[in-house]
Amino acid sequence: MTSTNFPIASSTKGAASTLEEAKPLGPGPATWRRWVAVGAGIGIECHGDDLLVTAVSVRFGKLTSLAELRIAGISQRPASDWGSEYADFLKRLELGHLAANLVLPRDAATVRVLPLPPLSPAEIEAAVGFQIDSLHPFADDPVVHAWARLNKAGAVLVAIAREETVRLWADRIVEAGISLTSMTVGAACIYSAFRLWGLPPATQFVAAEESASEVEYYGESPSRALLSHVVPATPPASLQSERTQIFLRSELRLDPETPCLRLRDLLPQPPASTPLPPSWGGPPGPRPTPWSRILRSFQLLRRTPSALDLNTAQPAATAPETADTQPSAPLREFSESVIESPQSVRCYCAALSAACPWFAVSVNLLPAGMRKSNSRLIFVPTVILAVLLLVCGIAYLAQSTWEARRYLRELNAQIASVSPAAKKAAALDLQINDALSRTRQIDSFLARSKADLDALDELTRILPPPLFASSMTLSRDSVTLEGQAESAAGLLKIMDSSPLFYGSSFAGGIGHAANTDVFHIVTKRREVIP
Repeated sequence: MTSTNFPIASSTKGAASTLEEAKPLGPGPATWRRWVAVGAGIGIECHGDDLLVTAVSVRFGKLTSLAELRIAGISQRPASDWGSEYADFLKRLELGHLAANLVLPRDAATVRVLPLPPLSPAEIEAAVGFQIDSLHPFADDPVVHAWARLNKAGAVLVAIAREETVRLWADRIVEAGISLTSMTVGAACIYSAFRLWGLPPATQFVAAEESASEVEYYGESPSRALLSHVVPATPPASLQSERTQIFLRSELRLDPETPCLRLRDLLPQPPASTPLPPSWGGPPGPRPTPWSRILRSFQLLRRTPSALDLNTAQPAATAPETADTQPSAPLREFSESVIESPQSVRCYCAALSAACPWFAVSVNLLPAGMRKSNSRLIFVPTVILAVLLLVCGIAYLAQSTWEARRYLRELNAQIASVSPAAKKAAALDLQINDALSRTRQIDSFLARSKADLDALDELTRILPPPLFASSMTLSRDSVTLEGQAESAAGLLKIMDSSPLFYGSSFAGGIGHAANTDVFHIVTKRREVIP
């Protein structure tokens, strides 16, 4: 369907090798988005006279289930007939409370990308409304349009459809008893699917989805935020194929070596096929009990070694089919081993966008009065339990701090109660110390007189006569003696031999007068009383 110099990667392995050459833009699987990516969604697309329904379930960045239903001949059957088939399908999946995301056929809507400057939502609405008549080929027919901002640079995606077409599809679906939350276009769903848990695989790329009758090309590049182009299926060497290559390269400003990848290989991959339980295929079985729902929820949340991450583009090898597998059954349920591609990429991306609408680009052509919101009341018990668990965790972490503060408050209260008595005891201690100091000073003063008399008595006892002392000075640590003696040379030795004196010496030497020696002796006292 394409020429040899612009090939489509023929396998997932080829697509993965091309992606390895391109540096990824987005963060790895461990991003904050995957922890809030929890929900289930329904996508609906019309294939000719058949209605294709795709249901997905997402748990923390992993696709835990994929189910598909093809309702044949909806135009030849009463709406209540195929509507009940749709209701039974959702009932078996326990998703009856969800409203679906309807993808309009490719020929029922026109998609345009406007390169606007960064504007406010009101300014964008005015700019789109001003030029809406020049953006569609529906002549003077009444149209409805919806837009969504694609990036911060200002690129805006605009979807336009006839009002009659929108009413026709909305009335047909509502007549069958199917609740709709959105009516959108395939380009918006594919754009959102690339950004549910990360960023696109490369800065610029082009991918194709082939069918027996047509080829849909989807691409992104810095020069064009989104390109969606559908052409009839033609031989690879045809002129139409060459023109398609030139158009895509010129619009996306692609490098000549850029290959065309398989679109379904780049999207979040579904889990693998497993034999269907009796209650999930064929006629509806008994209504599940609350305990069975809880058990199934735990099974979906359980991590297994073979679980596949939504951000990866490398699948496992295809497992051989067993005799119990029923690939032709209208209801298909997959989980966790071998990748099996969905029947329609557009319907699959619509279901992913409905499962996590807060991460998706909202281009909704459905009239506001016909939109049904998916009830979030089912998440109330989970949110309450999560909040209680968070509160318990915070209380456990804060328990030690709280106990320390409580102990400190009790300790401060006890300290405050005994603080007056402690201050009184400290004052008494100061008074006692002051009295003791005064007592010691009095005792020391009384002991000075006795020590001085003992020193005087000792000098009188040890100094030999005849000796005349003209003056004597007593201090606390020394004695100064002046006088006359027949021989003063031996006085130093006599004084040092006393137990009360030591270190005796002459101050100024020995003088002589009238057959006597004049001396001036300084000696130190051994017992010093302060």
